[in-house]
Amino acid sequence: MPMKDLVDVGQFALNCFLAVFTIKLFLQGQRDRRALAEDRRRDQAARVSLLVSQPHLKLPGASPKETIWRAEWPTLEICNDSDTAITNIMVFRRVSPSHVGKESEPEWTLLELLDDPIPTLIPYLGGGQVEAVHCTFAVSAHELELHFTDGAGLSWVKTVQNGQLWPKSLPASRWWSVWYQRLTQLPAVGKLFHWPIRYALRRIETTAPRIPWSVRLARFLWGQVPGPTGEPDPWRKPAFYDFPARDWPYQSLIWWVYYQREMREQRVQDSIS
Repeated sequence: MPMKDLVDVGQFALNCFLAVFTIKLFLQGQRDRRALAEDRRRDQAARVSLLVSQPHLKLPGASPKETIWRAEWPTLEICNDSDTAITNIMVFRRVSPSHVGKESEPEWTLLELLDDPIPTLIPYLGGGQVEAVHCTFAVSAHELELHFTDGAGLSWVKTVQNGQLWPKSLPASRWWSVWYQRLTQLPAVGKLFHWPIRYALRRIETTAPRIPWSVRLARFLWGQVPGPTGEPDPWRKPAFYDFPARDWPYQSLIWWVYYQREMREQRVQDSIS
């Protein structure tokens, strides 16, 4: 090969390398900017908090030296120290303890106070704003969740128990999950594409609480855990359960399998009796 051809090949290879390197730097810069914007939004959302205080009333005793303290109803204080107003404020309360077995999911209900309602908007007035409401029943900070929307329109959840902050918006569906679900709806070959999902559901009925790889593959293809139950919210994972965090999305499906097993055993016992 002549020297000129070698120089041209080398120049072409160098140009390709520089083009790939430039595109890589551009994509990395885009990711860094998105990460920086997300950190700023999270920092603003982290300045919103919910506190539970238990005021006490000082009462005179039988003697001048005796003092009696009486506990009043708890007070909820929603603090907005961010630089924008927050809206769609909701407080959820756990109505069933999360440590009652592993076969049921904790139930949550919206905390509604009729006499002193929870404000739905806390404006930004140039400093930290505090809205206090008085509960008419006993409530613990370990049983509460604060839901709100920041000034950018993003919804957040803050757990009062450990202060964790989670974005409430659902992640976007993967492109392959969208196409896979469309393929399962085709009239001719839809059953063929849906077979891994049916097999995974049959498989976990015999392996629960162990999660087989067929179920993990089905979640990857389908975009979420398939089955009659949805995935549990990530911020409600109990800290004392003895399974890894990556298995938490499958817990609602496992609890459903447990329920089906109990129903089958109950039917067998009823038929014998």
